[in-house]
Amino acid sequence: MRGNWIVALFGWVVAASLGLLLFGAQGVAQQAATEEVEPGTKLSVDELREIWFDTHRGRDLHPDRWPNGAKTAVTFAFDVNATGSFATNLDKVVINSKQQSEYGAFVGVPRLLRMLKKHDIPATFFVPAVTAQFYPHIVPAILENNARNDIALHGWMHENYIVLSESETRRLLTKAIDYLTEVAGKRPVGINFPGARPGRYSMQVIKELGLLYDGSMMGGDDPYEILVNGEPTGLIEIPIKWILNDTMYFGQNGGLPSPEAMFKIWQDEFDVAYEEGTLLNLTMHPTNGGHRSVMPHFERLITYIKSKGDVWIASRAEVAAYIKANVMETN
Repeated sequence: MRGNWIVALFGWVVAASLGLLLFGAQGVAQQAATEEVEPGTKLSVDELREIWFDTHRGRDLHPDRWPNGAKTAVTFAFDVNATGSFATNLDKVVINSKQQSEYGAFVGVPRLLRMLKKHDIPATFFVPAVTAQFYPHIVPAILENNARNDIALHGWMHENYIVLSESETRRLLTKAIDYLTEVAGKRPVGINFPGARPGRYSMQVIKELGLLYDGSMMGGDDPYEILVNGEPTGLIEIPIKWILNDTMYFGQNGGLPSPEAMFKIWQDEFDVAYEEGTLLNLTMHPTNGGHRSVMPHFERLITYIKSKGDVWIASRAEVAAYIKANVMETN
């Protein structure tokens, strides 16, 4: 009996020792992993400041007045992501998910264009160049719908610019500009980086490529100038927000069961923008916002905005051009 007790005690000691060793090894591994993924903790405040402010908000570009005596301005934009990450990860394509994206190309875009046409509203369409090639009906349909529509960049195939080098950023954006210029008959002047994820080199490259505006960052309500390494770039930011993006509400992983709630939030945002005289930028995706249940609520919002009478509804290219001529070049 005593022998069994000694054996049991010995076993417990061995097990406890092994557990401590494993726990210690796990702790070391976790510490190493933490050190690897949190390099900023090792930097000085000056080093952190240099990285944090490599691209940041510059001077406010709020105009003294909007065109035609309007009290505020509103833009509608649509990210036409028919290819999206399915093209960049060809070895991991999920067929059903790809078909959901094609819903936007074949159903969502036409339905939204009909609504915009009904109310004579111009809009901006951010189109990946590969999407424009795979679905060649999209760009002509957008341009035919309204002469004021803005075809803008959304990457080459919706790639992640955070992980791209400067040379690869330049190569892909140059290809995208060349193709969209060919199919649209006009050079794009703006960009919304895919996933609202501009990378470290993005702003410098789009400045070199002669773009007028970016629509990927979220540093304000009104337009502002983008600084790179503390220097003015002449680039205009037409800022977006997740709260004004339909994906957050009723995308595949959205949090709201009904579009009605989203449009109530957007109406509230508009009411305050109207009182302040600030800019309101709304972003939808044909794969989300192009569904049938969205249309009645979308139309009510459009009707509500237009009922004010003194609202300038414009494309983002028009807003950027107005800001450049009436704020940047006069101050």
